[in-house]
Amino acid sequence: MTGGDFPAAKARSFFGSQAEVKATQFNTSDASAPGAYANKVIVTGLDGSSSYVYRVDDGEEWSGAYSFATRNERSFGFLVVGDPQLGAASTGPETLDSDTAGWTDTLDKATGKYPSASFLLSLGDQVNDYDKREAQDAEYIAYFSPARLKSLPVATGDGNHDFQMGEYYGYHYNPPNLSSPYGSSYGNDGDSWFAYGDALFLMLNSNTESVATHDLFIRDAIAENPGAKWRIVGFHHAIYSEAEHFNDPDVVDRRNNYAPIFDRYRINLVLQGRDHSYTRTYQMLGGKPRKDQAANADGALVDPTGTLYLTFDSGSGSKFYDWKDQAPEVFSAVR
Repeated sequence: MTGGDFPAAKARSFFGSQAEVKATQFNTSDASAPGAYANKVIVTGLDGSSSYVYRVDDGEEWSGAYSFATRNERSFGFLVVGDPQLGAASTGPETLDSDTAGWTDTLDKATGKYPSASFLLSLGDQVNDYDKREAQDAEYIAYFSPARLKSLPVATGDGNHDFQMGEYYGYHYNPPNLSSPYGSSYGNDGDSWFAYGDALFLMLNSNTESVATHDLFIRDAIAENPGAKWRIVGFHHAIYSEAEHFNDPDVVDRRNNYAPIFDRYRINLVLQGRDHSYTRTYQMLGGKPRKDQAANADGALVDPTGTLYLTFDSGSGSKFYDWKDQAPEVFSAVR
């Protein structure tokens, strides 16, 4: 592409599918209101370390031209956010505008500091409202509105605020290698995975507490990617965090049951949301922090055992939680 003219004669075309959207759970009478559609297109044949321009056609007119770059999978970084939760600060359109500005600012600063990041990982609760589809629609529009998201691939987890509209969550994303039998409930999508470089990313729908199905999903995904050097799990309901949800009965249940699975499959890194405050653990093994591991001169651990857990705060600045206790928990290296 040179100048402002899209090179239509040299472009490849890809065709997608359309589906009328509906909410299926925890919804009010407006949940099945007609008139909204999900459009999904899968693009194939992209080269690594290359720049592309694209545009979108709705059958009547073309969008403007947007650009994105594929990255080198042999050496890459990625961005992670917890709980953008657009609309969470309070109620009303003014608040949504404020949250949208905060979300845009986060993305602008993150991509400005790390312009070569390969993708963004969002750990659930992209939106806030789960009672009225009209309100959630406005929050989805706000979530996708930053210009940066037209050039940055996004992988998402299913948070409790997303989840409570049932299958409506899944219309907004296109998760790869999606599991039907594992991690699905109440009409929601299940667990999913993707491989990038030498890393395997395992995205769990933690709204489903079923330990057995997550276990089978991780087992099967690892079997399909035997060469993955790094095993990274992402989900919403943090099991090692420091704030409001730390002692919730469902979180305690997940902590008791998820962690042994991560130990058994030698998961290197677990990325979590929900608790709206940042926590980094020590290496955890058998439910206990491993504080005795050797570090090099730069402070990096050398061949550590166990799993590192990170819990992230508000991706938009819309809502934060205070610490549950004044003193750090025994597992916390940084909070």
